[in-house]
Amino acid sequence: MNDEVIKKSIELHEAIKNEHVVAEFLRLKELFENDKELEQLRKEIARTAQNGDKINHERLMQMYDNHPLVSNYYQLKEEVVNLLSDIKGILTL
Repeated sequence: MNDEVIKKSIELHEAIKNEHVVAEFLRLKELFENDKELEQLRKEIARTAQNGDKINHERLMQMYDNHPLVSNYYQLKEEVVNLLSDIKGILTL
């Protein structure tokens, strides 16, 4: 691979990271992965699934899915996937 292609690839990588939707997604991803409340909910969801406690499992899943951080995370994730798909389409030879 020649140096110009590598240089342009690095520039594209930086441009993607600086795109508003990607930057916001990465910020939310960090919060999503480190939120103590969500961590506890994930543990409880896993416990109820393992114990076959369907009623509490469904209740906890609804709480999890309706948490603002979770819904925003998944919405932005979809937008980032669409952006990357568009970029891939442009780059496909």
